[in-house]
Amino acid sequence: KSYQFSLEEIKTIVELEEDQLEEKLCSALNHKRKEIQVKIGTLEDTLKQINKDVLNIENGRSIMSIVDDIEVQLVETQPMNILYIRQMMTSDDYAQGYGAHFSRLYERIATENLTLLGMPITFYHSPEYNPAGNDTEFAIPIAEPVMGTREMPGGLCAKSVLKGPYSELTAVYARLREWIEDEKYELVKSPYEVYMTDPNQTDVPEGMITEVYFPVKKK
Repeated sequence: KSYQFSLEEIKTIVELEEDQLEEKLCSALNHKRKEIQVKIGTLEDTLKQINKDVLNIENGRSIMSIVDDIEVQLVETQPMNILYIRQMMTSDDYAQGYGAHFSRLYERIATENLTLLGMPITFYHSPEYNPAGNDTEFAIPIAEPVMGTREMPGGLCAKSVLKGPYSELTAVYARLREWIEDEKYELVKSPYEVYMTDPNQTDVPEGMITEVYFPVKKK
């Protein structure tokens, strides 16, 4: 229990046959170790952001001053064919699930020798955040229109680029929503993120680059 296993997970382990116990226990511990490492990383990013906010307040700056520094531009995106997985995700699923879902997509691309055309994308289809579950789509652009793909239409988007940890995306979303309201635009499709860097291959969170797109039209 002190290793953060749920009662249901513990029940599964203690009911294992003796000849399976060591192998299954080792596998469960490895999985739990990765899960905890992800949570630690997320908490460390959050702590850094809190430290920045405290520093801003102590120096007389608004806690939302970071929003004012975020640039927004209008861009025209091109249609793409994407291989995707779409499902409801809880907040715990987000912490653990990004890598797993994208890994499934990359495995299929490799197994079927499909042609990779771009970086991984996440679409957020729920109109409002709901801790009980959010409609989320993980996608990777490919050339072939095989089963499990769809066309992602192009169009006008408000775009911002985050150079830093994912914990700072909240400020980017706040800035984009503020911008489209001020400029008399409205959101017409689900917002999405494009991950230009692999977090596993970046030494520091400040080296991570995420593009955020809001498909829009004039009111």
